[in-house]
Amino acid sequence: MGAKTIRVLLVEDAEEDYLFTRQLLTKRPNSNYQVDWANTYDAAVAAMAHPQHDVYLLDDHLSQQTGFETVRVINSRVPTILLMETCDRTPNPIPARLGISGFLPKANLTTETLAHTIHTAIRQKQVECLFREHADILEPLIEQRTIQLQQHNAELMALLNELREALAQEQNLNATKSQLITTLAHEFRTPLSVINGTAALMSMQQSSAFAPSSEVQRITQNVKRITGMIDNALALVRIDSGFTYFDPAPTHLDSLCAELIDTWMPIGSPHHLRFVTRGEATEIEVDDFLLKILLKNLIENAVQYSPEGGAIALGLFYDSDRAVLCLRDEGIGIPKAEIERVCDRFYRATNASEIPGISGAGLGLAVAKTIVAMHHGTLTIDSVVQKGTTVTIHLPLKQEERGKNREA
Repeated sequence: MGAKTIRVLLVEDAEEDYLFTRQLLTKRPNSNYQVDWANTYDAAVAAMAHPQHDVYLLDDHLSQQTGFETVRVINSRVPTILLMETCDRTPNPIPARLGISGFLPKANLTTETLAHTIHTAIRQKQVECLFREHADILEPLIEQRTIQLQQHNAELMALLNELREALAQEQNLNATKSQLITTLAHEFRTPLSVINGTAALMSMQQSSAFAPSSEVQRITQNVKRITGMIDNALALVRIDSGFTYFDPAPTHLDSLCAELIDTWMPIGSPHHLRFVTRGEATEIEVDDFLLKILLKNLIENAVQYSPEGGAIALGLFYDSDRAVLCLRDEGIGIPKAEIERVCDRFYRATNASEIPGISGAGLGLAVAKTIVAMHHGTLTIDSVVQKGTTVTIHLPLKQEERGKNREA
C-alpha cells in the first residue's frame, strides 16, 4: 500500500514560482504530493473556507495582501508554512503569534528542505489538534487533581505542625525527666557519701590486726551497689537525652583494663579476678569514659552473681581489625530462654532473686549494650545455669565518625 497522498495548497501569484515549487515536490519517484494552486487572495480564502488540504504554502507577498494578512483572515487549523522572498526579514515573532508552523526562504528552497518542513509542520499540527481535542477532558482533571494536591498538602502541613508540637512536648518531658533524675541522684549521693565515709572511718578505727567486720563490709558493698544503680540510671538518661556524647580517641585498652581491675575490685572479696591479653597490643579508638562504665557493670554483675566466689577472667584479644573483650564468671548463670532479654532495660533474670541480699534495677547490661552500639560493636552472651556466664564484646579498631566532646 502506497503512502497517503499529501494535499498541498500553494498560495502564489507568480506562475513560475508555482511551477518551480510543484516540481520540487513531485519530481521525485513515488512522490505522494498533490499540489493545488491559488493565485489570488480571494481564491486562497475561498479554498481555505472548506479545508481539503493537509498543508498550506503561502507566499509572504501577494499582489494586494501579504501572507500574514491571509493567515489572519483564515484562522485555519491546517499547518501553514510561509515562503519568504528574502532572508533579511525577521519573521520569527510574527509566526509565533499567528500560529504559522514554519517559514522558508525561496532563494534556498530544495526538495529535501521543503519536504522536511512540510512533514514537521503536519506532525506538529496533529499534536496540537490532539491536545486541543483532549483539553476539555484534561483541564477539569488537572484542576481536580490540583485541588486534591492542595488539600493533601494542607493535611500534611497540619500533621507536620502536630508532629512538631509533639516533638517539642517530648523534648520538654525528656528535659524535665533528666533534670528530675539528676536532682534525685544528687540528693541520694550526698547521704551515700556520708555513709561510705563513716564506714571507712569505722574500718580504720578497728584494729589493724583484724579484718574489717562483716557489717562494715556489707555497708560498703551496698553503698557501692546503690551508687552503681544511680550511675547507670544517669548514664541512660544522658544518652537518651543527648547529654552524653560519644568521643572516641586512640586508647591502650590493655592499660585501661588493668587499671580498672586494680582500683575497682572489692577488698577482701572471695573472688579471684584474672586479666589476660593475647595478640599484639595496639591502640583502639574508644570512648574511655563510657568503656569504664561498661566494664564496671560487667565486673559488678560477675561478682554479684557469683556468691560463692570463684574465678572471674577478663580477656583481651586483638584481631586484624578489631579488639575482643571476654568476661567469664562461674556464677549462677542465666536461663537459656532469657539470654536475649537480659539486655533489655529493667529486666532481671528469674533466678537473680535466688541470691539473698542482692537486688538490682536491671540496667547494667542495658547500659553496656548501648555503649557497645555507640562504638559500632557487638555484644553476645553465652550462659549455662549453675555453670557461669561469658560476655563477649567485639569492638572495631577504628571508628568511622568521631563524636562531639563530652559534656563537662
